[in-house]
Amino acid sequence: MPGDHIGVFPVNNTKMVDSIVARLDGVPDPDVVVKSETLQYESGPQDTVQKWKTNDRLPICTIRTALARYLDITTPPTQSFIGHLAELATDEVERKALHVLANDSTAYEEWKFESFPSIVDVLEAFPSVRVVASLLVSELPLMKHRFYSISSSPQAYPGQIHMTVAVVQYTTKGGKFHSGVCSSWLNTMEEGTLLPCFVRPAPKFHLPSDDSVPVIMVGPGTGIAPFRSFWQQRKVDKYWKPTADTAKGQLPFGPMQLYFGCRTADGDNIYKEETSTAKAEGVLSSVYTALSREPNRPKTYVQDLLRQNGESIYYNIVGRGGHFYVCGDVSMAADVFIALEDILLNNSSMTTEEAKDYLLKLKDTNRFHEDIFGVTLRTAEVAKKTRLQSKDHRNSLTSVKHGDKEDREMQHRDGNNTENGSSVCMDEFSTHL
Repeated sequence: MPGDHIGVFPVNNTKMVDSIVARLDGVPDPDVVVKSETLQYESGPQDTVQKWKTNDRLPICTIRTALARYLDITTPPTQSFIGHLAELATDEVERKALHVLANDSTAYEEWKFESFPSIVDVLEAFPSVRVVASLLVSELPLMKHRFYSISSSPQAYPGQIHMTVAVVQYTTKGGKFHSGVCSSWLNTMEEGTLLPCFVRPAPKFHLPSDDSVPVIMVGPGTGIAPFRSFWQQRKVDKYWKPTADTAKGQLPFGPMQLYFGCRTADGDNIYKEETSTAKAEGVLSSVYTALSREPNRPKTYVQDLLRQNGESIYYNIVGRGGHFYVCGDVSMAADVFIALEDILLNNSSMTTEEAKDYLLKLKDTNRFHEDIFGVTLRTAEVAKKTRLQSKDHRNSLTSVKHGDKEDREMQHRDGNNTENGSSVCMDEFSTHL
């Protein structure tokens, strides 16, 4: 259904996999199918017995396949793993350096923050380490699937699933270039490639069952993805029910408003033509676009546009029982939550606590819907923290500096929910099921 997610099982970068394979010690052929087993000790009637038992951590496959599809080779190795590598280093200087990282938490955290090193980076930095395949297979973390909002309606595109993905590329503080595992893989995938994936329902982020209530959608950058499925579904619904039969108690479709944010009108205003068409056809009642880097124009963000239209939003949410949707990163969602508080305060006699309670009640009654990237706290808690950290909450952020707002408008799921850094391009991908 519109609003659901697709979970994608990505494949690691081929060059990174080949780099690790080239360093394997005692593996004559990395493309031979092997089975992972664990030596276990069992107490018998007289002695302790050693038995090899199949390890179901990984399927039966080649070492190369395990590194490509099942093991996480991009997340910085843990201190425990580095301790194992230290024991396998043949150079004394390298062994001591690895022991420091393995045992000194401060040194380890600074090293990780500076370069966010992958196992490939570590092996390049410590060439004397003897890479044992059994260590990698048993100790590297498993690859996690990545979730994306589905950006198509199954009724508008039967047998297809569309994704709106920003390709993540960034440079660490130490000058090391990194790219998102899944987004980069999707970006280089050839047509016809098999995409391992599954659909995860998101019942808390579906369109309201009552078509007559207003729908307000806020999604900067790739946060627009689920809303594309919304307006496609609305177009289908309007086709099958073009006019309301008031004699049968039917009400006309409620307004569907979109608040989108990007840097420039011509640079990254994705779906500009599609939203214009949807508005011209009466599918979208209004489209508001916040431009944060448009030449010769002041920086504008979605929360600014919400405040400008505060009276209308108040009427549609409070007066008409509308639904409010927000999709994007947690800092933006906190800013939007604060903007809604201000709208309630400016258009009613509510106190600050009453406005906050009203929004929380909207969540409890499933009228305030959130699909947030990298969530660690409830939006209300983040918003409260934001207010406390800034004298002027309209310009405050919880974890990102003001000058980086344009970057978080482009963030998306890639990694364990998100990957740090700014994206460089956005593409729509379609997979046929």
